[in-house]
Amino acid sequence: MRKVHLSLRLKLILSFLVVGLLPFGMMAVQSYMTTQHVLETGYEEDLVAFREMKGEEIEDYFKTIRSEVETFSSSPSTVDALKGFARTFPLYADQVPESLSNSSQNALKDYYENQFGAEYERQTGGSPSSKLNTIYSSLSSATHALQWAFIAANPNPLGSKHEMMAPQDYSEYSALHAEYHPAIKKYLEKFGYYDIFLVDRESGTIVYTVFKELDFGTSLKTGPYADTKFGQLFREVNESTDPDFVKLVDFEPYFPSYESAAGFVASPVYDHGRPIGVAMFQLPVDRINSVMTSNGHWREVGLGDSGESYIVGSDRLLRNNSRFLVEDKDGYLKALSEAGVENEKIELIKAKGSSILLQPAQGEAVEAALSGKTGFAQIKDYRGVEVLSAYRPLKIKDVQWGVFAEIDKEEAYAPLYALVQQVLIWCVIGAALIVGTAYFIARSVSKSIVSVIDVLTGSTQQLDGASKQVASSSQSLAQGATEQAASLQETAASLEEISSMASQNADNARQADAISGMLKEDAQRGVSTVSQMSEAMSAIQSAADETSEIVKTIDEIAFQTNLLALNAAVEAARAGEAGKGFAVVAEEVRKLAQRSSTAAKDTAEKIKRSNELARSGVKATEEVGASLETIFDNSNKTSNLVSEIAAASKEQSTGLGQINTAISQLDQVTQTNASVAEEAAAAGEELFAQTKSVAQGVQDLMRVVYGNGGSTALSSKHSPEMRSKAVQSKPSKTTVREVDLSEESEEFNNPASRKENLTPDQIIPLDNDDFLGF
Repeated sequence: MRKVHLSLRLKLILSFLVVGLLPFGMMAVQSYMTTQHVLETGYEEDLVAFREMKGEEIEDYFKTIRSEVETFSSSPSTVDALKGFARTFPLYADQVPESLSNSSQNALKDYYENQFGAEYERQTGGSPSSKLNTIYSSLSSATHALQWAFIAANPNPLGSKHEMMAPQDYSEYSALHAEYHPAIKKYLEKFGYYDIFLVDRESGTIVYTVFKELDFGTSLKTGPYADTKFGQLFREVNESTDPDFVKLVDFEPYFPSYESAAGFVASPVYDHGRPIGVAMFQLPVDRINSVMTSNGHWREVGLGDSGESYIVGSDRLLRNNSRFLVEDKDGYLKALSEAGVENEKIELIKAKGSSILLQPAQGEAVEAALSGKTGFAQIKDYRGVEVLSAYRPLKIKDVQWGVFAEIDKEEAYAPLYALVQQVLIWCVIGAALIVGTAYFIARSVSKSIVSVIDVLTGSTQQLDGASKQVASSSQSLAQGATEQAASLQETAASLEEISSMASQNADNARQADAISGMLKEDAQRGVSTVSQMSEAMSAIQSAADETSEIVKTIDEIAFQTNLLALNAAVEAARAGEAGKGFAVVAEEVRKLAQRSSTAAKDTAEKIKRSNELARSGVKATEEVGASLETIFDNSNKTSNLVSEIAAASKEQSTGLGQINTAISQLDQVTQTNASVAEEAAAAGEELFAQTKSVAQGVQDLMRVVYGNGGSTALSSKHSPEMRSKAVQSKPSKTTVREVDLSEESEEFNNPASRKENLTPDQIIPLDNDDFLGF
């Protein structure tokens, strides 16, 4: 995986962001947590207080209901009314015969089917025909008669049948009804009950109701509603022997009330200690709903836009309407659908416009409250929405209910979300400011570093080229020094040969000196002995021939010496400062060789003249004396010349020794130079390696500044074209002669090619005619 390198500018910007935003972020997190805690604590206190207020209000209300039903059942007028209604109820059909006529029965049936049935279908969305037929066919004659008189024949519309005080039929029941109904109706309206029932103990017949629904006149022992909670409540209270006994049953859908929720509370009615029946109240759903919904004033009581309180029964169904059904029915139904509530229930809620005993509510909080626990938690409510919920069980005898006070989490934490939004906005603004500031600072810093990088890069490239050149030059110098050492060794060998020849030349010079002495003696004897002149002349001629050979040899030696001295001077020039001393010696040797050559010429010329005189002496004896005198003089000169040659040969031998010593020293210096050159070459290689390390460091620094684009920036900024432009823009301060030190260089491999080629005649200019006189 490729390693990612961030540019220095980006690193600085990110560092500024971290340093700038980290404290801000920590403060924001702390503020968030603090605000969340404050909000949650505040809402917990508010919801718990609201829950307690509603719970106590409902509990007090049911205590009041129990007290009221007990008071009502023990009231003398209630006792009298129940006794009178129970006595006159079965008499009504006989006292009002038309109540059982066909027209009356048809009218009652029509009421069942068309008035009640239509309203039932309108409120529930279902058809009650089958059940109505069953109920209608089970009615007794007395029930038929009274339902026709007080319901079917009642001129008041549905829901207002209680407004009729009594029919104008002069029956005892109607008279009693007219007597007691106004007071009971007023009691109902004053305390807000849905209905009040008086039930006969023996038959279980509902002998009186305020609202005159379909249960009027039916038996709670054997009639169509005997198996409801209403009928069960009657039987339990009816069997009680305690006059103060009060029993409450939970709400359930009740058919005569169009399947609306109906709860009942009952207490026995005693007449002088004898039970005669039961007084029963149908609980006012509207009153409970009004308490729990705060009469629709949720905002005014501090519940905001989503807060509500509700009651859940043991069947896990609501006992009051949901706020969301009241305020936004369509949105509420949509939320139920999304929460997975059955479509049948949703349609029923829509049709009835009520969520009581229809809206399911489940979850941990519901189970906790119904199991007797009190608490506060963040849960999902019956809509599937996150809410803050305060819950507890209701202390109501005979029912298992839980009360809840909730508010949507979104609304509760709205200030927190607003704070988060503001923090994010300020974070963005702060980040923009930090990035802008960091950008300018990073740009300034990067610009300075880039300038340093440019200088380092240029220096590294120049150092790279210089190190390569030093290494190459050092290698060439080492190679040249090695070859120079070899040449010096050859020169030393040549000098040894010259030294040997110089020694031989010195010996020949001594021999020539001896011969010159002999010539001198012969010349002296020739003066006195002419007879021996011929032999002497022959000896002289012979000696002259030998001397000519010796002089020729000396001439050749001088030529070779001059040539070797010239070569030594060339090599000394190549050696530079170390060869200056050797060059002086070589020059002196060359001068001595020239002097030897000049002396040899003079000797050759004298020998030539002596030879001519000797030949002439054979012909002219009379001139022998004069000739011998001349020969004597020439012999003296020859002796002097030979002495000079001998001395010059000695000096030449001494000079050659000095040259040999200088050559040895020069060889040592050359060997040292070769070693130093090799060390310089190694140092050049090390310098090249260090240059590579510096270049790598520059590349790393470029990656720090430019990130992954550092190599690209480096290669583009310091490409050969850019370097050539940089070199052209900077004038050179010094001019250095470039010397080709490669092995192919003719000047390197052939030093003599740099000098003029010299011939022996140019070094010692002699020819054969110089010795013709011998």
